[in-house]
Amino acid sequence: MFSIQARCLDCAEIAPSLNEEIWALYGQAHTIAFEQFSERWQRLDKVVLFRHRASGRLVGCIGVRFHDFLIGGSKPMPTLYFGQVYIDPAYRGRMLVQRTVLRFMLQAKCRHPLRTCYFWTDALSYKPYLVMANNLADYFPHPDLETPPEILSLKAAIGERYYPDTFQASTRTVRKPSNLLSDKSVMIAEQDLHNRFIRFYAQCNPGHANGDGLLLVCPMNIRNVTYFVRRLIAGKPRRSARHAG
Repeated sequence: MFSIQARCLDCAEIAPSLNEEIWALYGQAHTIAFEQFSERWQRLDKVVLFRHRASGRLVGCIGVRFHDFLIGGSKPMPTLYFGQVYIDPAYRGRMLVQRTVLRFMLQAKCRHPLRTCYFWTDALSYKPYLVMANNLADYFPHPDLETPPEILSLKAAIGERYYPDTFQASTRTVRKPSNLLSDKSVMIAEQDLHNRFIRFYAQCNPGHANGDGLLLVCPMNIRNVTYFVRRLIAGKPRRSARHAG
C-alpha cells in the first residue's frame, strides 16, 4: 500500500491531458467510447487517482458522487456512489477500493453523525459484490438476509433518478445496451459458481452476461465500519488470485 499514492480532486479539475491518461488505463478493460467516458465526469463529483509512488504511473481510478435522497417525506438519506472504477490487475488485492470506501464512509458520518449514510454502486461484474461480501457485515442483496424496506425504497429512488428507462424493478438491476466490460477476468466461469457469493450475484443479476448491472447498497453504519477495520487490522482480507478485490 505504501508504494501507492492516492489523490482526490474535483471532476471539474480534470484537464484534457489527465482525462486522456485516465482513459488509457480505464479504456483497456471497457468497451465504452472515449466521448461517453469523458461525458460521465460531468455526472460525478470527485475522482480518486492511484499512482505508483516511484514511477508516477497511474494504476487506478474511482469516480465518486454524493446525493441526498428524500423518500416519502422522510429525512434525507445521504448516499455515496462509485463509478468509472478500475484498478490495474497488478495492483489488485491491496484493498485500494475498500480503503477509499472507508475514507468516504468516515467523512460522511462526520457530516451526518445522526443519520445513516449509504454506499451504492451499479455492479457490472461480481467483483464489487465480492468486495462487499468479503469485507462488510451488512450489504444488500445478501444471501442470508432479507433486504430492509428502506433499502428497497432507496434502490427504487436510485433507479428512478439515474436509470429511468433501464431500471428493472423486479430484479433491481440496470439493463445495459451492450456489455461495457472487455476484461475477461471478471467474466463468470463455471468454476466461479462454486463460490456462493458469485453464485448469488449471478442469480440476482440474470443479465450479467449481457453487461447488466446489479444495484448494491450497504449502510455506512458503525457495525460495517468496525467490521471492516477489524479485518484490516487483522490483515486477513478474503481473496484468491482470481477473486482479489
